[in-house]
Amino acid sequence: MGEKRYHRATWLSDIHLGTRGCKAGFLLDFLRSNDSDVLYMVGDIIDGWALKRTWYWDQHHNDVIQKLLRKALELELERNVLNDGYATLVYQRLPGSKRRCCRDRVPP
Repeated sequence: MGEKRYHRATWLSDIHLGTRGCKAGFLLDFLRSNDSDVLYMVGDIIDGWALKRTWYWDQHHNDVIQKLLRKALELELERNVLNDGYATLVYQRLPGSKRRCCRDRVPP
């Protein structure tokens, strides 16, 4: 696989796990070969609306979730939830994490 690339921050957005169009295998390769101090996950990580219509979840989707959960436990996890019901369902199950909502922040 080679050496991991290091970044100060990594942004993941609109992954849409649960859909056939999701490139979970590519994302898994990226996560395995890149590391960062901070991981930002925004947008539709799991596509709840698509899962209501049709269910698609293969092993790559499971592997991505497991990798993200392991990464969350490695890093000091801090959750900033804006208004995402699906994210809240997932984050409620992560032990030892802090939760701050954007409305709780004081502007500089």
